[in-house]
Amino acid sequence: MVNNLRKSKYISRNIKDTFSLTDTTVLDKIIDIASKKEIKCYLVGGAVRDIILGKTPKDLDFVVDKEAESISKEIALKTNGEVLSSSGFGTSKLSVKESIYDIANSRSETYSHPGALPKVAQNSIDKDLWRRDFSINSIAVKLTQDENWEILDPTDGLADISKGTVRVLHDKSFADDPTRIFRAVKYSIRFGFSINERTQKLIENCVESNHINKISGNRILSEISQILEEDNFKASIQLLSSLEILSSIHPKLKIGDALLDK
Repeated sequence: MVNNLRKSKYISRNIKDTFSLTDTTVLDKIIDIASKKEIKCYLVGGAVRDIILGKTPKDLDFVVDKEAESISKEIALKTNGEVLSSSGFGTSKLSVKESIYDIANSRSETYSHPGALPKVAQNSIDKDLWRRDFSINSIAVKLTQDENWEILDPTDGLADISKGTVRVLHDKSFADDPTRIFRAVKYSIRFGFSINERTQKLIENCVESNHINKISGNRILSEISQILEEDNFKASIQLLSSLEILSSIHPKLKIGDALLDK
């Protein structure tokens, strides 16, 4: 599928036939609402990556060019759902029949210092994709009433999926948000992808600069907890250890062979 998409840059709307009934309902609602309001709407991130890999996406995240909060409220009203939260980042979290959806305004981000939470500004979908962690998560599908949906791939994520590569988008990525180091490890092990040479060097630089300890303990704990929920979490822990990420958190933090052998 990847090579075909790289050539055509379009995908059939029939991909939604593999979604759950709830996901399909929310997808149809957001397309309908956005179309009537003449708002551009996109499926983004991990869901697109998983579709390209032939997997059923677990979470659907959407980006619109404006009015994310009002669209979330309208979908909630039409599906007997609930808007759980709206953030200063222009993101609304929507719950429909126990499924959770993020609907966000397209935006750019800047960081005042390593580990800081970002300052956001509304921006184009292209800028939104470039602000993300890795190329494989920076692909969007433009949702319309048409039979075929356009794939937006400004960072060459399709090529990296085809090659099986985890690649960061810019040199300051890990310094801006060191939690991305944990996600690089998680995706590498989950998909059997390699971390590209430049990305690995940037991880090493971030570890040497002690940027990991500039983020809160809660954020570190959240990333490690997510890794421990992975099917092959032992390999992820081993990779974290070999990259000296664990010892960067604390010099005495080591994973014993006995634990990994269980």
